[in-house]
Amino acid sequence: MRWTEGHVWVLDEAIQTQQPHFTYKYVLMEDDEILKWESGIDRIADLELLPDLTKKTSDFVKKQQ
Repeated sequence: MRWTEGHVWVLDEAIQTQQPHFTYKYVLMEDDEILKWESGIDRIADLELLPDLTKKTSDFVKKQQ
């Protein structure tokens, strides 16, 4: 991921999955070394809710380039 103005992180490559949802945490790394692992419970990405968000995100990324 890369940081863009407005403190928005953008994933340059699509995540491929057959599952309708997945859990994740953010990890801050530098030179393949973990600097900080997000604490607390895992986040949930529900892909059935994201189709509209995907279009908005791609429009945002195009504006940032």
